Amino acid sequence: PRIEAMYRGDRINATEGRAALHVALRAPRGVSMQVDGQDVVPPVHQVLERMAAFTQRGHSGAWTGHTGRRMRNIVNIGIGGSDLGPVMAYEALRHYSRRELHFRFVSNVDGSDFAEAVQGLDAAETLFIVASKTFTTQETMANAHAARAWFDAGMPAGADRSRHFVGVTTNLQAAAEFGIQTTFGFWDWVGGRYSLWSAIGLPLAIAIGANAAIFSVVNGVLLRAVGFVFALAASAALGASVGPAADAYNTALNFPNLFRRIFAEGAFAAAFVPAYAKTLET
Repeated sequence: PRIEAMYRGDRINATEGRAALHVALRAPRGVSMQVDGQDVVPPVHQVLERMAAFTQRGHSGAWTGHTGRRMRNIVNIGIGGSDLGPVMAYEALRHYSRRELHFRFVSNVDGSDFAEAVQGLDAAETLFIVASKTFTTQETMANAHAARAWFDAGMPAGADRSRHFVGVTTNLQAAAEFGIQTTFGFWDWVGGRYSLWSAIGLPLAIAIGANAAIFSVVNGVLLRAVGFVFALAASAALGASVGPAADAYNTALNFPNLFRRIFAEGAFAAAFVPAYAKTLET
């Protein structure tokens, strides 16, 4: 019954009062899935088509920056689901990526994270993808403003930012106020942990191509990779034998940013947010 309710578009996300219809992101054309009486599959494919067209323009060199040079550096700015899915899938599939392009991922509000991400990059050849559903996420917007300041410092006065910044968001007005004209939308029924198959996957599309068959590979690889990594981590956390624990830590060495963000953000939320809330109450 629970699965059937999900496919019906019922609001099974009781915490936020929303549907959880991530399966619609992978639905073939012609399939109908509805949320509040609206078929959501056609809009999904419209966004995917725009992503594919944008990706093709980038690969062909048709999308150029302010100086007319093509984009060679792609920096994704996000946090949580807007970062973890794309960076993990990119690391897993880097072998298939276009090696003439360089990809960086920024999520930590610590300025050193952004500084390292743009180290050695030329602003004239850099495209920033700002991924935030509401375009108000504090960490993401702090890094987005840092990116804008870095771009302004590295380019001639009055350089056209719109050629170097695109947004993945539902808040078109906020994106426009920031200076972003090219946006790719998604919906409130897309949960963060499943958002890779929405426009949040734009950096991955640019990296390996927007071919539907490739996304099918991503679907299978990512599900298995996530399950494997988290199973090992769970084994270690629950005090299983040394073997699984050692495997988990070896895996952590290969995914340093991923594990740092998972555990650090979780620890912060568990330890500091409740304490801060109590100070507000008093």
